[in-house]
Amino acid sequence: MSGKKSGWKWLELCASVLLGNALLAFLVAAFVLPHDIIMGGTTGIGIVLSKVTGQDTALFVLLLNVGLLIFGLFVLGKTFFVSTAASSVLYPAFLALFQRIPGIDAMTDNHLLAAIFTGGLMGIALVGSGGDRRAGNLCKTRKHPARHSGADARGDCARSGDAAGPFATADLCGVR
Repeated sequence: MSGKKSGWKWLELCASVLLGNALLAFLVAAFVLPHDIIMGGTTGIGIVLSKVTGQDTALFVLLLNVGLLIFGLFVLGKTFFVSTAASSVLYPAFLALFQRIPGIDAMTDNHLLAAIFTGGLMGIALVGSGGDRRAGNLCKTRKHPARHSGADARGDCARSGDAAGPFATADLCGVR
């Protein structure tokens, strides 16, 4: 029975990563890019590079994600690499797909509505894609003396919930 239960958990995890990345890519293609909404991270850098070079945003996001993923493998270890690899490839793939849908950039002409949709649904997408689990897993991969109130006596970091990214999580865990 335990194998069946873990199989369902694995399926649930895969589905949530897939749907979360698809939703995030849809939001970027439908609202962020057409309304010039500012984003951070690799998407923000990809948008800027796309505007400067005229190349596809998804290509830059993929190249940046893969580069940072390889860097993360060496700096943060295999657990980080494995838990992040799927999203690093799925998100730019979905973004490239959604950008090619005719009329996706005309879903609304209201900038405020686009920003509200993006902000509200992005949280759902990030949690759905496993961002909160990866943040917690990153803490568990690092053993260190407890330096913050978020760490328990063994040196493992307490889950930080929906952290602002791996660097915010690393700081909560005392990894610098």
